[in-house]
Amino acid sequence: MNKGAALIISVLILATIMVGFAVIGSRPHLNETNNLTALINKKTADSLATACVEDAFYKLGNNASYAGNETVNITAGTCTTRPVIASGGTWTIETQATAGASTSRLRVVLSARSPIVISSWQSLVAF
Repeated sequence: MNKGAALIISVLILATIMVGFAVIGSRPHLNETNNLTALINKKTADSLATACVEDAFYKLGNNASYAGNETVNITAGTCTTRPVIASGGTWTIETQATAGASTSRLRVVLSARSPIVISSWQSLVAF
């Protein structure tokens, strides 16, 4: 075998090894990017669901017969307020919002509507 062929084979082997290291080295970066995207989506979904709760507070404070059951459009997306449950001097508000693959569900119970008195605030996996 001549020296030129040996040099080309050596360069190809080294290039293959270097490309392998580059691919292995970029893996953690891709995982971090995916984790960051999931975190941003979760925070966005939480913010949207909270915005729907606040919208329901406002509407319930102005109208004792506010029934919920609506979708609210917000700059960052949409959220849904489920039907408000009024029972025995309490009001239960449930909201849901999705951003990317993340969904946020909130259940807030009020003991007074004007002024608003929050008895409980829960983040739920499912209603």
